[in-house]
Amino acid sequence: MIKKYLSAVLSVAVTVFFLWLALRKVSFSEVQHAASRMDLRYLAPMLAVVVFDLLVRALRWRILLAGAPASDARAEKPRVWVLFQLEAIGLALNNILLFRLGEFTRAYLAGVELKVSGFYALATVFVERALDMIALLSLFIVAAGMFPETVPAAMRAGAIVAVVGLACGLVFVSALDRAFEGGGAAWVDRLPEKASSLLRKAALGSRALRDPLALLAAVLLSLTLWMVDAGVYFLLARAMGLERVIGYGRSLVILSTAAAASALPAAPGSFGTFEKFVQDVLVSWSVSEGVALAYAGIVHLMFYLVVTFLGIAFLYRLGHTFGSLTQAAKENLG
Repeated sequence: MIKKYLSAVLSVAVTVFFLWLALRKVSFSEVQHAASRMDLRYLAPMLAVVVFDLLVRALRWRILLAGAPASDARAEKPRVWVLFQLEAIGLALNNILLFRLGEFTRAYLAGVELKVSGFYALATVFVERALDMIALLSLFIVAAGMFPETVPAAMRAGAIVAVVGLACGLVFVSALDRAFEGGGAAWVDRLPEKASSLLRKAALGSRALRDPLALLAAVLLSLTLWMVDAGVYFLLARAMGLERVIGYGRSLVILSTAAAASALPAAPGSFGTFEKFVQDVLVSWSVSEGVALAYAGIVHLMFYLVVTFLGIAFLYRLGHTFGSLTQAAKENLG
C-alpha cells in the first residue's frame, strides 16, 4: 500500500516538474495567439484519424484473440465493434487512472464480453504493446535517418537494438507456447506451480502469430496505426501554419517523441511530460516556445478528450460502471 502511494506521489511530482519546465519560459499571450490562429477546417479530419486509430487497434486485437485455446469452449468470435469499444475503454481508463490500469480492465472486460480467459486476453494485450513498440521504433528509425541533425546517431542505434530485442522476445514467447503445446519445455514444470502456470498462460498471447498471414497482418496493422496517428500531427501543423517546418517525416519524429514521453512514470494522461518533450523537438526546429507549447497542448488534448469521452461512454453502454469494476477487482483480488 505504501509502495503504491509513493508511486502515485512520484508520478504527480514528475508531471508537475515537466509542466513547470514547459511553462517557465513561455509567454501565455503567444500560446493563446498561436492556438486561436488554428484553422478549424482541419478539426474534422483530425477527429476522424483518432477514431480510425481505434478501428485499427480493434482489427489487430481481433487477430491476436483468434488464438484462443481450444479448451476455452465458451469463447465467442470477437466482433470488431465490441473490440473497438473495449480498446477505447482501456485507453480512456489509462488516461484517468494511475499505473495504466486501463489495460488490465480491458482484459477483464474482454473476459466478460467475449467469454475468454481474462489472463489470456491480458497476454494478448502485452503482445499488442510489443508490436506497438516494434512498429513505432521502426518508423522512428526511418524518420531519424531522414533527419540526422535532429536525432542523435546513438538514439537511432538504441532504437535498432530495442526493435531487435523486442522481436526476439516475441519469437521466444511464441516458441515457448509451441513447446508447451507439444509437451516440451519440461524445465518450466520445475518452477513453482504458480510461476509455471503464469508462464504458460502468458505464452498463449502470441499463439495467433504462428500463422504467417496473421503475423503479417498484425505487423502491417501496427505500422498503419502509428502512420495514421502521425497524420494528426501533420494536419495540426498545417492548421497552425507550421507546414514548412513539420512535414510528414518530422511528424513521425514528434509522434515517437510523444510516445516516449508517455512511457515515463507521470500522472494519468502524461500531461507535462508530453508537452515538454514535444515542445523541445519543435524548439530545436526553430519554432518559438509558445507556439511549440500550443501545438503540443492541442494535439495532446485532441487524443485525450476524444478517446476518454468515447471510452467512458462505451463503458456505461456495455453495462459497467466504475463501481462495478471496483467491486469486481475486490472479488478477484480477494
